[in-house]
Amino acid sequence: MHYYKKLKLFIGIQFKKITKEFTEFTMIEAGKIVKISKIITVQTNLNVSIGDIVYIKAFPAIDGTSMGVITAISNGFFDFRPFFDITGLYFGKPVYTLGEQFKITIGDNILGNILDGFGNSLIGKDIDGDKYEIYTKNNTQLKEPTEQLITGQRVIDSFFPIYKGESTAIPGGFGTGKTQLLHQIAKNSNVDIVVYIGCGERGNEIAALAENFTKLDIMKKTTIVATTSDDIVTLREQGIYIGLKIAEYFSEHRDVLVIIDSLSRFAEALRELMGNEIPVEEGYPSYLEARLCDVLERSFASEKGSLSIVASISPQGSDTEDYVTGIIKNIAPNLIELDKNLAYARHFPAVNYLKSYSKNSKKNAVLDILQKEEEVLEIVSLIGKEVLHDNMKLVLKMAEAIKQGFLQQNLYHIYDSFSPLHFQKLFLNYIILVYTKALELIEREIPIRILEEEGFFKEVYCIKESPPEDFLEHKSKIKKIYRSVLEKYEE
Repeated sequence: MHYYKKLKLFIGIQFKKITKEFTEFTMIEAGKIVKISKIITVQTNLNVSIGDIVYIKAFPAIDGTSMGVITAISNGFFDFRPFFDITGLYFGKPVYTLGEQFKITIGDNILGNILDGFGNSLIGKDIDGDKYEIYTKNNTQLKEPTEQLITGQRVIDSFFPIYKGESTAIPGGFGTGKTQLLHQIAKNSNVDIVVYIGCGERGNEIAALAENFTKLDIMKKTTIVATTSDDIVTLREQGIYIGLKIAEYFSEHRDVLVIIDSLSRFAEALRELMGNEIPVEEGYPSYLEARLCDVLERSFASEKGSLSIVASISPQGSDTEDYVTGIIKNIAPNLIELDKNLAYARHFPAVNYLKSYSKNSKKNAVLDILQKEEEVLEIVSLIGKEVLHDNMKLVLKMAEAIKQGFLQQNLYHIYDSFSPLHFQKLFLNYIILVYTKALELIEREIPIRILEEEGFFKEVYCIKESPPEDFLEHKSKIKKIYRSVLEKYEE
């Protein structure tokens, strides 16, 4: 059956499935409702805890029990966030509790599944295993990350490498290719398990994602946690922690990649769930930074496994300097910033190599050429390109070749969609060889125009679409052109 149809079929029974687990237990009345808003206040005499699950029997008017989670406690009162539409709720309605935190069932057969914000299967696949509280962290012996997380995207792997056990943020406006880049990372990464968290996504996007992953044969190592845009806001926040708990379960002995799309909608959910707190910038709660830290700092590496997090950010109005993005930039050790101008120019992945960074970056001669280009372009804006010395023109020519030949990748090309790390290193060395040889010829007063006519830079553009085994042929070709130009000029 088509995944979208399965989603539609099972989403209507999520409350019933949750209720069924608790009908065998005797609930204790925790108190009665005294205030109703986005956050519901209950007067109580019980000793409850933050994070405890509460229940309202026979509400909504269907056969079932609705749930909420306690978020604040004061003298004789507690607040809880509901997991349901509160229309029709009234003062004095009893609220019950079992004195337990929210738990989900996790086992190895959770892979290949699509879960909702309660941890239930949306495709009717039973989950066998133990129950785990979603907000508690695992105690794991940590180590410094040492193994690179391969994405197959040259601009990331070569310029801004990510290591297993680290968190990475990918901010970018609408149309910059965030979701497509996340899909490529999920497909190509050298991990054992992928947990994909769709926070506030449209239902058809989740269905398309699952169908695509099934075609690529990676759904069998993937769990998707889907809290769609029409879900209760509380579930969007809870879905993040369900995905992280599943990842922690597998990361004890395996390498796990968590993909979150997106943290901006997680932040917006927290804003909508604010109670009586005084808001800060853009109406967000004062604890937003702490909650974002709590999510991104779940990444770790150990002797037996790792948990890596790659999270997208969807800033409002494509403003990558907005409040949420600014907080995440101060937290995440790696940042891959997407540029709308590159995307509009059909340059994908649209990574801004001047604004992105990685804690693992090392000095890179190719990246130095791109940075020199910015300096040369400032000179061009003052005096024009024609009067530039040939060594400056060489910088511009090489930067263009690097951007189109090395940085830009074709998602649908058999060789270019995924670039192995060893090939990337050969490619970088080849670019430096071309630049060095061209500079030698220019220093011998051979005009750059001659080099262009001889096809000196042509191979940089087309090498990415050749099989890796043809690399030596490209290398010998540039050396042959070098000797040919030199012989002609000396004659």
